[in-house]
Amino acid sequence: MDDAVIAWERPARRLRPALRVDVEGAEVVAVVTGGDGRTLLAVAGGDGPPAVVSLWDTATGERVGEPLTHPAEAVLAMVALPGLLAVAYADADGPLVQVWRPASGERVGAPLPGPFDGSGLAAVSVPDGRHLLAVVEEVAGTLRLWDPATGDPVAGPWPPGIWAVTAAKTSDGRPLLLTLHGDDSQAVVRSWDPLTGDPLGQVLRTRHDEAHPHRLVALPQPDGRLILAVSRGDEDDGLVTRLWDAATGRRIGGPIEGAGPLAVPGPVPLLAAGGGLWDPGSGRRVGDAGTNGVPRPVAAVPGDPTLLAGPGPDGTLWLWDPAETPPLPDAERVGPVDLLAPVTLPGGRTVLTTGVRFWDVLTGEPARAPLTGHAGAVTAVASASLPDGRLVLVTCDQAGTIRSRDPVTGKLLAEVPAARSHVVRSMAPIVMPDGRTLLAVGNDVNVLRLRDPETGASASDMFTRLDRPPLRAVAAVPMPDGRTLLAASNATPARGGSWAARLWDPVTGLPVGDPFAERAPVWSLAATPAGHDRVLLAVGTADGTVQVHDVVSREVLGELPGRHPCLLTDAGGGQVLAVARRDEVELRDPLDWRRLSSHRMGSKVLTLAAAGSRLAIGCAEGLAVLTVA
Repeated sequence: MDDAVIAWERPARRLRPALRVDVEGAEVVAVVTGGDGRTLLAVAGGDGPPAVVSLWDTATGERVGEPLTHPAEAVLAMVALPGLLAVAYADADGPLVQVWRPASGERVGAPLPGPFDGSGLAAVSVPDGRHLLAVVEEVAGTLRLWDPATGDPVAGPWPPGIWAVTAAKTSDGRPLLLTLHGDDSQAVVRSWDPLTGDPLGQVLRTRHDEAHPHRLVALPQPDGRLILAVSRGDEDDGLVTRLWDAATGRRIGGPIEGAGPLAVPGPVPLLAAGGGLWDPGSGRRVGDAGTNGVPRPVAAVPGDPTLLAGPGPDGTLWLWDPAETPPLPDAERVGPVDLLAPVTLPGGRTVLTTGVRFWDVLTGEPARAPLTGHAGAVTAVASASLPDGRLVLVTCDQAGTIRSRDPVTGKLLAEVPAARSHVVRSMAPIVMPDGRTLLAVGNDVNVLRLRDPETGASASDMFTRLDRPPLRAVAAVPMPDGRTLLAASNATPARGGSWAARLWDPVTGLPVGDPFAERAPVWSLAATPAGHDRVLLAVGTADGTVQVHDVVSREVLGELPGRHPCLLTDAGGGQVLAVARRDEVELRDPLDWRRLSSHRMGSKVLTLAAAGSRLAIGCAEGLAVLTVA
């Protein structure tokens, strides 16, 4: 393989960054003022130790001075104060906060007790001109105010049980300290006088969105109103942000699902949350941020105009004007794409289906109207040729209903009710010795069987027993002797077995050889395309590892971190292994294990599929095709 290039993306990358900063791993960013008055970005690098924060000029993209280096394991959050930068670190002995003078690179005072994450760190300005540092300590959720210039405590501790803290001002300019409390049934916002520590009362109580409070953002409006953005949930199970009028307790707009919230300062302050840019006063979406080809913002850089900063698809830190990214029309939105299958139509045209939508593999243009009639999302899709030359497309939805259709006309050919099929997680076409093509189908109760693609009817007995986890992956394996075997995950024979993938003879229903040795549940499988002398099987497991096996010798050719393995043939006829790792796709030669190239997609990669020498990439925020030359 000489090269691999992006042939097309949907949605197309429509953003031209105002500036690219050549720093990777920019997940924690703060805006500081340099000694000469320049606006700088403080950017935390990857995990340590040591934990490193570098400084960059927002006008030129050049590095400024020496990095701020601490022996801690990683940076959790950063908050800028006049002339100072407070950095919260994760460390083996617990989180801590170290204050720095970024202009000189000097530490200020001893480390302070640290927060769990960035929701527990805030800068608070008070009328005497000082700027205090609010820290919610991880151990008990108690809040203290510190003088960052001296390291002395100023107020607190407040009672425990605080999830987040932020600063605001009343309509007449008095400072406020706002704290977020609650549990899985409610969220409560309380206000305090930061000078005296006295409680000023409850601002908000909400019982919406059953999840623990997570983050609190204050958004003062030009009309004097104070809008609060309260998020609940967690990073793993998902976050939901709602907007509230602090004076009336009235909810503004609907729930916003996804990452955030992040305040975007300006003449009219905005909110970045859940893939969008929002007007807090109305709850109206006014732009894209973290979706539809726009990076996820991690910081806002005040100026004229205010710029957003976030990790770009090329691995650098992008700065861009949010006014250039209005909301993408619904018809142009794509994603999340976690299901992909190539379909070669009569006449030779190949399209990609994402379950209900179809895209031309060469151009990325929509190939036909979307399919309708499914109950919820499509959970599995595959195509198969019939003996008379016709092609059928088979889908299963969340209700467990299997449907066979003509992919050209969309006409429904057959439907198998849910009571007889259960939810299908994986399907693969298998060419039988008599020339028929059957579908290998694995479902939520660990049943692996063959079905007639035209009628959906069973064409074999069960290969597996019912007391195992859902069967997540199946793959057709073309053998050198002309047979096609079936690889399946978690497929245990009648007398017992293990988590491991194994091969089956689709004619006899019997296992072929021993299971492949795997340490964790198998989530994905990919086999060598037909036409290669050496047959490989790539196995992706739940622990984020991909192993490549020689099917005949059972030799393990290599192992690497990644998910969603895919084996394809490049334009020169060689085998290529593709694996996903967060927002990156890595290509390797699976025989000698050489790393060929890698490609940043701009959002998390959810699935990969081969269409000849093209690699289809399904992402959380879109779809792309990579041509493997």
